[in-house]
Amino acid sequence: MARRVYLHIGLPKTGTTFLQTTMWHNRAALSEQGFLYPGRDRMEHYRASQEVREARAARLGRHVGVWDRLCRKLGNWPGDGLVSHEFFSMATPEQAEAAVAALAPAEVRVVVTVRSYVLQFPAVWQEALKMNSTLSFDQFMDAALAGSLKGAWSWDSQDVPAVLDRWTRAVSPEQLTVVTVPPPGAPRDLLWKRWVEAVGIDDSDFDFDVAYANESIGAAQAALLHRVKPLLSGPLTAGNVRHRWVRQYFGHEVLVPQRGARFAPRPEHAARLQERA
Repeated sequence: MARRVYLHIGLPKTGTTFLQTTMWHNRAALSEQGFLYPGRDRMEHYRASQEVREARAARLGRHVGVWDRLCRKLGNWPGDGLVSHEFFSMATPEQAEAAVAALAPAEVRVVVTVRSYVLQFPAVWQEALKMNSTLSFDQFMDAALAGSLKGAWSWDSQDVPAVLDRWTRAVSPEQLTVVTVPPPGAPRDLLWKRWVEAVGIDDSDFDFDVAYANESIGAAQAALLHRVKPLLSGPLTAGNVRHRWVRQYFGHEVLVPQRGARFAPRPEHAARLQERA
C-alpha cells in the first residue's frame, strides 16, 4: 500500500483545476519521485468523489467502482499517492471516515485549499451560472447568505469550518493542511509553490505549458452570460451538451479571454461575508 496518501478535498473555485491539470500532465515526473496520481483519466477523481459521497449507481453508470479501482492502484504502489477533487469537501463525517478507512493502512493527509469568502463567492456564482443556475449575482448572494442554496455551490462545499470539522472526524488535525489561495495581484505561481510545499513535490522537471488556470469572467461577460441563459433551449439545456457548449466553449473559450473588469459583492453582502469569515 502507498505509505501516505495526500487527499486534496477542495474547496471548489480555489485553483483546483489548475493544480489537478498540472499534476495530471506531469504524472510521469511525479511517478519518478515516488508519487502516484492514479486514474485512467483526470475525471476519475471527480467520479471517485461522487462514489465516496454515495451517488446512485444509475448516476455513476459505467463508472461504478471507480473509487475502489483508485484504492487498488494505490494499494499496489510503494510510495506516496495523490487524490484530488473539490467535491470531496461535501462528504459527511461518515463518508469521510469510510474514505480514509478505504485507503488504510496508508497514512492519509488531507489538504484543503481555501480563499477569502469575499473573493470566493463571485467565482462560485460564475461557476454556477456557467452550469445550471439562472440567478443574478445579487439573487445568488441573498440565497447563499440565507442558507437556501443547495448542491455544489452552497455552504455544503464553501463553509470552511464545517468542512474542516467533518474531515477532522476522519483524520487528526495534525494530518490536515490548509493552503490559502493568494489574493489578486500576487505572483501567478504562488499557489503552486504553496501546494508543492504542502505536499512535498519536487517540480524542477515539470512541464507547465498546458496548465489551465480556469480563470474568471469579467463583469460585462458575466452579465451577458446571465442574459443568454434563459434563452437556451433544446439540447443546450441538458447535461453534457450544456457543459460542452455553455460552460466550456462560451464561458471559457469565448468570454474568459476577453478579460473583463473584476466585480465584487455589494457592500452589505461583503460585510456579512466578512462577519461569517
